[in-house]
Amino acid sequence: MAGFTVMAPESTGLAFTNPIPPSRHYTNQILLHGSGVTTGDVDGDGWCDVFLAGLGGSSALFRNEGNWKFRNITAEAGLGSCAKLDATGTALADVDGDGDLDLTWVRESFYPIVDAMRASAAAASILIEWGGDWKTFVDMPHWQLPWSRYP
Repeated sequence: MAGFTVMAPESTGLAFTNPIPPSRHYTNQILLHGSGVTTGDVDGDGWCDVFLAGLGGSSALFRNEGNWKFRNITAEAGLGSCAKLDATGTALADVDGDGDLDLTWVRESFYPIVDAMRASAAAASILIEWGGDWKTFVDMPHWQLPWSRYP
């Protein structure tokens, strides 16, 4: 059978929820869309680790220990107090150019991630541009290669 395989949080270690109390989503329905996820090798061991952004203090960093096993390393990675902040989006990129991945996330604005993506793309000599239309949402906002790069 092709496709995805359901893997229980108890077996993978990726136990994560993003609870949003009604008192918050009654006034902002967009919060029900969830928060971000980013993956990358944060510890240099060759395995893809996972950061899950959450609202109300539930963000978490999971270290990939191989064989689909993950361990929550939020506190030991020094993110304990930061992970208590609301996070609506996240990215891993070498923002400072030192050769390792830097974790960035946004609270109520996407601009820090936009700036990090622009800087990382420029450092790698990759031309990207912001596409989409915020007013009509016909073409959802996104990153794209410049149209001149398409055949």
